[in-house]
Amino acid sequence: MQVYVASLLEPTTETAYDLGALDQAAGIVVGMLDYSDLETALPELDGRSATAEAEAGVLWQRLENSLGDALSEVVLHETPHRRCLVKKR
Repeated sequence: MQVYVASLLEPTTETAYDLGALDQAAGIVVGMLDYSDLETALPELDGRSATAEAEAGVLWQRLENSLGDALSEVVLHETPHRRCLVKKR
């Protein structure tokens, strides 16, 4: 999974986002999924097919709770050559 944030630069630190906060938010989500049964780890998919698109949407929702409006993209890799991208509108 890749997580992208976008924001204006903070003038005093010249950073767009606190990377420690980004690492923490992404780490919590990845930690819930690592070596887990996706049907158990993602109860939001109950009754839906566990497609990469559906999974990426659930991950977006979870990350958005922590990252807010700064969240701009979530990329979920199924294989080295196949991935799903969810972007902010």
